[in-house]
Amino acid sequence: MLSTATRLLIASCASHRLAHRRCAIHMEAAPGRDLSFRVREALLDAEEQPYTVWSEPGSDRPLRANLDLLVFRGRTLARRGDKDGARATYLRCVALDPLDGRGWLALGRLSERDGDPDAAIAMIERGLAHNAGNAYLLQAAGAIQERRGSTDEALDLYARALRSDPRHAPSWVSASLLLQRRRKEGAARRCLDL
Repeated sequence: MLSTATRLLIASCASHRLAHRRCAIHMEAAPGRDLSFRVREALLDAEEQPYTVWSEPGSDRPLRANLDLLVFRGRTLARRGDKDGARATYLRCVALDPLDGRGWLALGRLSERDGDPDAAIAMIERGLAHNAGNAYLLQAAGAIQERRGSTDEALDLYARALRSDPRHAPSWVSASLLLQRRRKEGAARRCLDL
């Protein structure tokens, strides 16, 4: 039997029906725990449920909004320090739509932050295997190669990114900065003039 205060608390959560059931289950299952902690835990459990994935009729790819939400969730988890949760979220993005480069790029960045640039390059190359003309992935691979000291390979990747999308500004800027460091001022200036 739930107390009156508990019933009022559950009733105030009218927008979270699933959370109501979980609140009641947690409150009955663990009577010794603090009430506010149990309610908060139940609401977080309801929030952690996987997003429903919608797609256009006749299409295998999910809606872009679904991927936007998952990428945002992964970024938030990474900021909070939950790298495993972020990695799982990004892997779900990649499983839903391997043609979308954001999941591959985020997995590469997580690997690089963990101090493993080889794994970062491998993730980005896996993304490029699905979508070879993704300028964002090509530019990111070039930036990693540049940080590793492979400037020739980095310049080649920037050039590939620019051939796939001539309007991709980060590739122009990265190529220009690399050319400036190589003391090719004229070529660097032409990159920024376009």
